[in-house]
Amino acid sequence: ATHYYTEFLLRNKKSDAASRAFYALGVLARAQGKTTAASSYFKQAAALGGSSSASFEIAALMFQTEQYVEAVKQFTRLAQATDSIDLKKQYTAKVIVATLRMDKLAESQRLIADFEKTFGKDKEYLAEFEYEKGNHYYRKEDYSNAKKAFENLADDYEDTRFGPWGQFYLGKIQEVNSKFEDAAK
Repeated sequence: ATHYYTEFLLRNKKSDAASRAFYALGVLARAQGKTTAASSYFKQAAALGGSSSASFEIAALMFQTEQYVEAVKQFTRLAQATDSIDLKKQYTAKVIVATLRMDKLAESQRLIADFEKTFGKDKEYLAEFEYEKGNHYYRKEDYSNAKKAFENLADDYEDTRFGPWGQFYLGKIQEVNSKFEDAAK
């Protein structure tokens, strides 16, 4: 398939069909683990006016490969371009998580406050943000603040997919502090 798409693009690089061919090549490259090539193909598809799915693929790929600065740009554009509240919420959440993973805590706190004003208290997303905040502190070896975040996660969000992670990291913090018996609990 890659061969045929490439042959097609040698003759036709500027049409809507070319955009779809670049998108298909991006999907194939990503499936083969060739993230750099996939990103390039998706960007070419988007540049030709390809579907918004190409832009989403770029954003998701940047996020997955920990290229958070570019992921934030892409997801911000997607959030601004969509009329769907659910997609806007999903894209904005990705911006917040990427910002937390870049250790920009003050900026992420502002984004989280804006998120709550715009979308309300969505428990699953707020749990994810708390989890990422806890990880931020844990990476910085600020175990006191990490413990607070993970206790909040374990208590207030225990019924989400992130609740058990709060318990796990509370144990890891005990382990770091050489409290092995407490960690085992």
